[in-house]
Amino acid sequence: MKIEGLRRDAINRVCTIERRLMASVQELGVIKSKKLGTLSY
Repeated sequence: MKIEGLRRDAINRVCTIERRLMASVQELGVIKSKKLGTLSY
């Protein structure tokens, strides 16, 4: 039981970290595209 709970916690942590990474990557992409957009005009 204890090991199962720890495993679930670890998986949840990894999932949240991955989601945060994806969100930050998307934000970076938006910022880059905005900068490129202003430069191209």
